Amino acid sequence: MVKVPDQRLVDRVIGALAIGRGDKVLDVGSGTGFMIKFLLDADPEVVYACDLSQKMLGIIAEKYPNESRLQLMQADARHLPMADKTVDAVLCNGVYPHFESKPVALSELHRVTTPGGRLVISHFGGRHFVNSIHANSSDPVIRQDLIEPASEVAALLVTVGYEVTVCADEPDLFIVAGVKK
Repeated sequence: MVKVPDQRLVDRVIGALAIGRGDKVLDVGSGTGFMIKFLLDADPEVVYACDLSQKMLGIIAEKYPNESRLQLMQADARHLPMADKTVDAVLCNGVYPHFESKPVALSELHRVTTPGGRLVISHFGGRHFVNSIHANSSDPVIRQDLIEPASEVAALLVTVGYEVTVCADEPDLFIVAGVKK
């Protein structure tokens, strides 16, 4: 079940990324590319759409066939084929519960983020909503992919080197954001 958010929620997520003109943005777990349009609208230099699935990346390529600022990357968040301090903003929308090792993935995202760069973990639906959907999935792997309380996610961000700027779990939005120290 995909929950289509209203624009004010999308604006909050994009606002937390604080994308500046010319920034390099990494969209981890891009899926079919729902957030790509909003990221491109912020006028970055490049958006790296990263997903484990080549099929999902193919869908994004079909949606944006002539977008020169979009780079597709098939990769796992735990092992990104990027140099240190490459991106200014990282978005993990709707993917965080699926990270196999959250501390490892967040450490890797920290590695590729520039000092002062931003990381946003978000879901268009609160923790209880997301966990309910996952817990009732027919896929036994998805049933285990749950989101911890926002305060625990925020504490993990601190341990890998981010200063937390947003920490909220509301019925329509789960969002934890930080700035790399």
